[in-house]
Amino acid sequence: MCQSTVYLREANEEKEILRDAILVESCPEGVRVQGFFDPPKTIPASIVSIDLLEHRIILRPLNGDRRDGSEEITDEIYKHPRENRSNRL
Repeated sequence: MCQSTVYLREANEEKEILRDAILVESCPEGVRVQGFFDPPKTIPASIVSIDLLEHRIILRPLNGDRRDGSEEITDEIYKHPRENRSNRL
């Protein structure tokens, strides 16, 4: 199977919260996830990374705690390469 496992990263530890995820989507309350045979549930978290090769999705809580050293994604940090064409010749 090609489903992914969802982990919640807190204080440099990753806790498995859902195996065989078939749906992961951002929502105002956090991240909505659904397992293969489970109803959808909303996790008060944000997405840190998605590794499709390793079938791993890493979330972090929405409490603003940055003990893992990660940065919050803002418009200035994340820009699609095609959006920043002004510095090309």
